[in-house]
Amino acid sequence: MMADFSAIMSAMAINQTVKKFSIRGEKRAVTHADQWKWLAYGLFSKRARAYSALDVAALNQGDSLSDIDMEAFLSVLNSHHPEESFVATLQVLLKNAMQH
Repeated sequence: MMADFSAIMSAMAINQTVKKFSIRGEKRAVTHADQWKWLAYGLFSKRARAYSALDVAALNQGDSLSDIDMEAFLSVLNSHHPEESFVATLQVLLKNAMQH
């Protein structure tokens, strides 16, 4: 579920205990451009590099990246304020959560 994934990645950006993170499995865990944005934020953004205790990230899904996914991933890495790109995403998640 996207809300769970975004919450995990948001927490990873400032985590103080997790040293190793991996996404493995037969099914692709990261399947949408928005998820790739959250992954970039949680593991590789300026905030994550400044505050996270993460030392190792293992991702076995590089072969599943589309051009759109890569653009989304890079948009976070190249942004001075990547949090701003998630405002619309969070509004959609909240709206969807309230409907269920």
